[in-house]
Amino acid sequence: MDINKNIGYLNLPNFDNENFKKKLLKILKEVKGKKKLIIDIRNNKGGLTGNAMWLLSYLTNKKITFVFEYNNKKLKK
Repeated sequence: MDINKNIGYLNLPNFDNENFKKKLLKILKEVKGKKKLIIDIRNNKGGLTGNAMWLLSYLTNKKITFVFEYNNKKLKK
């Protein structure tokens, strides 16, 4: 979805779909060439960590650090 000709908008309600990458690649092609991309993860219900990591790896070539918190314990990956 586009907000205007320079800004694309992507709403991700979850990362829990076996077709996540395929669907996301299709959407990312639609917003290709935009100067900015809004990735809206408000109310995201979570899902497969690998899908979230894949998205970030796709968007940047920088090192990515994930911090998981469960029962007040943190785990970095």
